[in-house]
Amino acid sequence: MNERSRNTRWLQSGMDQAGVGQAELGRRIGLTRVQVNRLLSGKRLWSPEIIDRISLALRIPMPGEAE
Repeated sequence: MNERSRNTRWLQSGMDQAGVGQAELGRRIGLTRVQVNRLLSGKRLWSPEIIDRISLALRIPMPGEAE
């Protein structure tokens, strides 16, 4: 599995666990719902900053830490 796919699965799982939708996650991390959707669909690049903000907002370990 490539890094982008792993990040997408990590994000979707974290959102499901937290009961958070795309719009709410966007508000928590300073992105729009459309930008979050682009992360999930692979149309937006993942930066270390975005991954860190998602981890903090959803209170989940960084990708690879829980594996």
